[in-house]
Amino acid sequence: MKLKRYRLVAVGIGVLFLIPCIANADQSKHMTILKVHYSAADGADIEHGQGAIERNELEHSVLARVSWLIRVPAPADSAEWRRRLDASVDRSLGCFIVERPSEEDLRRVESGELVFQK
Repeated sequence: MKLKRYRLVAVGIGVLFLIPCIANADQSKHMTILKVHYSAADGADIEHGQGAIERNELEHSVLARVSWLIRVPAPADSAEWRRRLDASVDRSLGCFIVERPSEEDLRRVESGELVFQK
């Protein structure tokens, strides 16, 4: 009887850990990737671009000091994401360019070469 109870508890705990994994896998199906470039104003710190990415709590992968891939809910509107990111930075400090990623960028994500962080 005691062994059955432990098995039941173990299965219950396993299901509790599995549910978030399933939810995250399902969520990634409804996400898309955009490429973002930050153009800092003369004399402004380029870190304002990274700050805007973080303030918007975006999953991102760094491509270069001022370029990232971001994962956002689909369908992704480049103009809307540019507006959101620009709103996160004082206009006198710089602005963003948001576009679709290249096939090479997407290949690097698929292969695991580029990893997203939050």
